Amino acid sequence: MFISPEILYFIITVICGIGYGYYCYKNGLRSGAENAMFYLEELKFIRIDDEGEIRRISDREFKR
Repeated sequence: MFISPEILYFIITVICGIGYGYYCYKNGLRSGAENAMFYLEELKFIRIDDEGEIRRISDREFKR
């Protein structure tokens, strides 16, 4: 069975495109989560201690 070079090129391109798309998706999730954590810390909703643990600020501190 012979596969034409155009079809083989198309299949390889689609596989590489799917792989690269998944890689970009995972990197976007990681960087988005990091940015969200630092933004929430800036707004004083959470606190990140020296060991990297995320501590939620008590609700009592927000009550007026």
